[in-house]
Amino acid sequence: MCVLHLMLRVEPTTRCHVWFACVCGFWQRRVLRHHQVWRAPAASLSQGLVSVQVLNDDVLYMSSVAYWYEVEVVVSSIWPVSGLMSGGTLVAVHGSNLMSVGATVYCKFGGVSSLARVSSGEMLHCSSPVGGVAGYVGVELSLNEQQYSVGQVLFEYQLDAHVEHVSPAKGGVEGGSLLMVGVVGFSERSGRLSYLVCRFNSSMVSAVYVSGVQLHCITPEHVSGLVSVEVSMNRQQFSTDGVQYEYVEVSLYGVSPVSGPVRGRRGTCR
Repeated sequence: MCVLHLMLRVEPTTRCHVWFACVCGFWQRRVLRHHQVWRAPAASLSQGLVSVQVLNDDVLYMSSVAYWYEVEVVVSSIWPVSGLMSGGTLVAVHGSNLMSVGATVYCKFGGVSSLARVSSGEMLHCSSPVGGVAGYVGVELSLNEQQYSVGQVLFEYQLDAHVEHVSPAKGGVEGGSLLMVGVVGFSERSGRLSYLVCRFNSSMVSAVYVSGVQLHCITPEHVSGLVSVEVSMNRQQFSTDGVQYEYVEVSLYGVSPVSGPVRGRRGTCR
C-alpha cells in the first residue's frame, strides 16, 4: 500500500469523504476524521492516472489532484556487486519497469536511500552510500520511498584493500612478467570476481586471486621508469599505498663466444 499525505485542514467534528476517481471508471470512498494520512487503495488497472477528490458531506471540499499508479519495479542484477565501505561506488542496476529517463527513482542499500539516475527502462545507476559494517546488504528500488522493488539483489561492502609489496620489484619495458602482489583486505569471495584488476599507473590488467594475501598480474607494456601498483575489486576504487614497480630497458648486444659444443658450455652475454 502507498501512503498518501493529503494537505487538508479539517475540524475535529468534520467527516470528510475522500474519493478516488479513475479515468476508466474506478471509484473508492474513504472517510477521514481530521486525518491527513491514509493508504491508497489497490488499483483496478496495472498502470494509469487517477484523480483524488475530497468531499465534505458529499460536497466537493477541494479540486481534484492527479495521482499515478505505476507497475511494480523489478530488479534483476547489479554491477559491480561489491564496493568499499567509504561508499561512492557507481552501481548499474538492471531490471524492468524502471521508468523513463529523468524520472525520480530511489535506490536503497540496506536501510539507506539515495537518488538514482535512470538511463533507460531497463537500467539505472546508483551511488552506494557509506556502509556501516563489512558484509552484504540488499539493493532495492522505489518510485516513492515507501514501496520497494520486487526481488532483492545483494551488494557487498568490503574493507579497503592494500598492497604491501610486489615481487619481482622490476622488469622489462616489454611487459609480460608474472608479478606477485602481496595484499590485505581481500576475502575468498574476491577471488570469484571477474573484475579484480591491477593498475600500473593508468594501464589496467586483470588479476588472479591466489589467496587472501596474494594476487597475480601480468605486467603490461610500459616505458622505463617507476610506476605505482594498485589493485581494485570493482575496477572503480583502487588502493592508494604507493607501492612501486620499476620498468627497465634490457638490451642484448651480443654473446661471446659465438659458438660452442652441443653439450653446452659457459658463455658471456654483453
